[in-house]
Amino acid sequence: MLIAAARSPSALQLDASILDAYTIPSTASVNAVPVTGWRGTLESGFHSAFPGASSGRTLQLLQAELSFGAAAVGMGGTAAVRASIRFKARLLDASGKELGAVAGTADAHDANTSASEGGMTANASEAVEALYEMLTNEFISKI
Repeated sequence: MLIAAARSPSALQLDASILDAYTIPSTASVNAVPVTGWRGTLESGFHSAFPGASSGRTLQLLQAELSFGAAAVGMGGTAAVRASIRFKARLLDASGKELGAVAGTADAHDANTSASEGGMTANASEAVEALYEMLTNEFISKI
């Protein structure tokens, strides 16, 4: 859903707790995943989602926790993974007044079958796209 530039958030604030580089710990079904450039990925996704925004509104991401879960299991173990972002967000008006808050989980649209860095990065980028789509459709467009 595309919303008017006058209603779209024109600034993004990332909470200091959102790290730029870290390692997602391994689970029984997914190996550990090193993450680098996470804050930049979130910022790039924001600018792609809300180009030319002029509302003075600020989207605050208080939490944006990336994880990977098994999406398909085969004879040899996990055959595909899907990136998810658990998030908490607030929308502020130009004066800093809170217009609303939301929390949830955004999942990448597709599963990733490549354990390569490129495959994992692309799947994480899909989850970022899904995050901003979810925020737009279920939150920002209604305020």
